Amino acid sequence: MLIKFLNRIRNGLRPGSVFREHTVRRHRIVLPPEHRIDVFQQHWKKYDCALGEIARLVLRKYPHATAVDIGANIGDSAALICKHGDFPVLCIEGNRSFLPFLKANISRLGPHVELEESFVADDQTRITEAKIDTRNGTASIAQAVGTEETGPRTSTKRLQAIVEHRPRFSHAKLLKIDTDGFDFPIICNATDFIEASRPVIFFEYYLNDLPNEENQSLAAIESLFNLGYHRHLIYDNRTI
Repeated sequence: MLIKFLNRIRNGLRPGSVFREHTVRRHRIVLPPEHRIDVFQQHWKKYDCALGEIARLVLRKYPHATAVDIGANIGDSAALICKHGDFPVLCIEGNRSFLPFLKANISRLGPHVELEESFVADDQTRITEAKIDTRNGTASIAQAVGTEETGPRTSTKRLQAIVEHRPRFSHAKLLKIDTDGFDFPIICNATDFIEASRPVIFFEYYLNDLPNEENQSLAAIESLFNLGYHRHLIYDNRTI
């Protein structure tokens, strides 16, 4: 079934495009032709490794913990979260370029990993699909939010609304966010979930040079401080 599914994806790619498989500890995932995580890890051995160790420590303290993965991409972060055990993970992803691969990789990770096809923001936010910047295996919706461009537009959901329909994850102890510049509004709009669950939060501090973005980043940090998050660890993704 998985091979047939991937063959359908392959039929829509450029001639000569090939899939690659990549090992994340005990799982093998399928990478799109343009994805670069395996290349990056050849140069920077600890690239994208911290999350797996954080997940291990969370599970050690909370044996029945669950995780929420916002900006799940193709499932590589979910595989990393599950590297030491079957950590239940809710993968949230709205980018149609990633979804076929994410679905295929989730099927490899096991039934403890679930999918929510959505972008996360407040209820009024709209995303213009044509403005989503997708390249080299990553994507940013920062410039697609609230634009007036014509073409298909996608609605968003608040994190609290998503987990209300998936109660298994309503008190997740690990919250991972990686949306290339939209992490700050997500944090500010998820304070009700964060206050109720008190998860370990792993997010990317990334600035796109967009208007008001620095203020948004400071507002997100202030929100976390106000919720009692007074200790922070900073990781350099390319430290050897």
